[in-house]
Amino acid sequence: YRALDRDRSALATLRIAAAERPRDPEPWRQIAALELEELGRPAAALTAAQEALARDPYSRVAAELRDRAAAAAAAAAASG
Repeated sequence: YRALDRDRSALATLRIAAAERPRDPEPWRQIAALELEELGRPAAALTAAQEALARDPYSRVAAELRDRAAAAAAAAAASG
């Protein structure tokens, strides 16, 4: 439970950073990674990666996160 609380706290902090710096793609990249890799929420990760790409369309990291999140979301939809 402690790790989940830490991840949720980090997510809240990143969302504040995204709101305070609306043109900065970095908080959105970090949100996407956290949602995908730690919280297991590929749909939320996909949305965050798309937000990062809207701010930095040439970000390879955000594009990779988008692709991984889309694949994971599709796999989850197909299995259940």
